[in-house]
Amino acid sequence: MSFFSGFDLPGGPGYRRREEFRTHEEFVRANWRRPGVVADGVTLVDLYDRIAALEARIRELEQRAK
Repeated sequence: MSFFSGFDLPGGPGYRRREEFRTHEEFVRANWRRPGVVADGVTLVDLYDRIAALEARIRELEQRAK
């Protein structure tokens, strides 16, 4: 069950329901500009980008250590 099920989210052109995405990150990235759909979407997208960069750096360091 999704956190968003049971809420009547604003629709409109291009809007896709949370259930159509595999992850919450995909949902946030697709809807971050829509007020009322994603709380503080800019910050969430920034955090997802930073996490991805850190994970890439970790993989790089692990490859060097081998």
